[in-house]
Amino acid sequence: VRPPKVKFDYVKMGISMERKGEYFIKLENLLNTYTKIFLVSVDNVGSNQIQQIRMALRGKGEVLMGKNTMIRKVFNNYIKKTPGHPLEALIPLLRGNVGFVFTNGDLGEVRQILDDNKVPAPARVGAVAPIDVFCPAGPTGCDPGQTSFFQALQISTKIQKGQIEIVSETLLTKKGDKVGNSEAALLQKLNIRPFSYGMIITTVYDNGSMFDPAVLDLTEDDLVAKFVGGLRNVAAVSLALGFPTLASIPHSIANAFKTLVAVAIECESFSFKKADPFKAFLADPSAFAAAAAPAAGGAAPAAAAAAKEESEEEMDVGAGDMFERRTMKDIADRVSSIVAAFHPEQQENKDDPVMRLTVLSALGRHSDSFTESAQNGRYENVLRYIEEGIDVNTTHSELGWTALHMAASNGHERVVRLLLQRGADRAIISSKKEKTPLDLAVQRGHNSVANLLRKPSHFNNSSEEFVEAARRGNIEMTRTMLSDGIDVNSYGVSALMFAADEGHADVTRLLLQHGADANGLTKFQQSLFLSVVDRGHLKITQIFLENNADVNTRMSGNMTALHIAAERGHADIVELLLLHEADKSAQNDVGDTPYRLAHRSKTLDMTTSKGKTMAELLE
Repeated sequence: VRPPKVKFDYVKMGISMERKGEYFIKLENLLNTYTKIFLVSVDNVGSNQIQQIRMALRGKGEVLMGKNTMIRKVFNNYIKKTPGHPLEALIPLLRGNVGFVFTNGDLGEVRQILDDNKVPAPARVGAVAPIDVFCPAGPTGCDPGQTSFFQALQISTKIQKGQIEIVSETLLTKKGDKVGNSEAALLQKLNIRPFSYGMIITTVYDNGSMFDPAVLDLTEDDLVAKFVGGLRNVAAVSLALGFPTLASIPHSIANAFKTLVAVAIECESFSFKKADPFKAFLADPSAFAAAAAPAAGGAAPAAAAAAKEESEEEMDVGAGDMFERRTMKDIADRVSSIVAAFHPEQQENKDDPVMRLTVLSALGRHSDSFTESAQNGRYENVLRYIEEGIDVNTTHSELGWTALHMAASNGHERVVRLLLQRGADRAIISSKKEKTPLDLAVQRGHNSVANLLRKPSHFNNSSEEFVEAARRGNIEMTRTMLSDGIDVNSYGVSALMFAADEGHADVTRLLLQHGADANGLTKFQQSLFLSVVDRGHLKITQIFLENNADVNTRMSGNMTALHIAAERGHADIVELLLLHEADKSAQNDVGDTPYRLAHRSKTLDMTTSKGKTMAELLE
């Protein structure tokens, strides 16, 4: 007997392909928009919990889930377009139940939101314990007849006031072990929910760098301590090898000074000004003790303080203050002099700005620090670098962005204004992402910064900026660009498609009023209007109809908007379509009317906001 033929629903397959395409576009746009990504594991995380996380992240980041095969396809296509992009390193990690959290904000703040949205969960039989599970000491509320249950788990108990009491805290299940039947039953009996599930960050991507989430726990003090430890090691190695470096120079000078003082002390006929206090102390220590005594006269403390101040000033070179208490200008002056001392041919150039910047660069105060100061909106730091003579258009060593790119992408208007006043090139394109500062400001929705950067009647990558503004619902930017003459149908119907799909009613209406095609097709040759109906956007559907959308247009399978709304159970949209003379008798390729399709989909009982059923509307 032949098996029955499987009948494929090509209509639904068409919609599925369209949604796949839209997903591809959305993920690629997110990869272009955001520079920081959390790769998260979502094992045991439900859809409601993910929705709560999305709501908590509004304005700070975006969550995107999807099938790994689709995600890898998007990543592979993206790498083909931008060869060598650091995102390529994420592809091998796209295994298991994973998703993304995109952000341009503070990574620590976003991680805290994810941690705050973990929910407690019971220990189910067979679940792998993510932590050690303990049974706490104390009363259990169980009657003495259940003692054997605790004995089977080797838990020490006693009878206290008519109930079982656990004598001491007991380990039930180790981390990594599966929860057994008895352990799960006991925890349920004691109403203990030992596990908590949420998005677990597995990898952090930040501007081309990838690292373990534990790095986010490092504080500024930790980093300073590690840097100081490394500096000490470099100084120790340099001193042992007799090879001068910036880290060892202060110690070398201090050691040389000590040697000179020792020579002066041994030579009665030779001395120098800085050695005199030491020789005086050795000649008559009691004089210094008397000066420091509490009972000394009023002049003595002043003299001692002066001597102490003079001593501190004299020892300033060897005490490491060059790295701790000096300004950048002081450091440049002093180290330039030291460099000139080692290299006499540079004596005439020690005050030259180029040499000063070379010194500053050697101290780690280079273009990366300048651009990162702009990124963080540190106006005073940016101004100080500029006054030191740094090239205002210098780029970050890893990102390829200028300070203007950094400031514009983060909306620091004051810093942007300063950089423009000092000659920053607003048209410069970053080496890696091929973006101008204006592109970044528009992409991130920083309107005031974009207006500073925009030249009259000129847009860089205008179509992409326009589509991005529409997708984000930025009506002010969309209106400005339309007023300046941008083609409303740039990139086909992409701007209208994204505005409608995201539910931005005001932007959708604005685009349609400026000539966007309400009957246009997506890049997958699907009707944009029917896609809106399929999504269930009542307000957007109404706006399309008000702007001459064809209410009886058809898609693959001869499906009309009324067919789709009836099948999906969108009763209010069905009522709206009928008010605009949608054809209830229209049949699709298999002969189904909207009523018959609703009956088959069991949506005839769905009601409108006014209480009418789908059956009443379609009969």
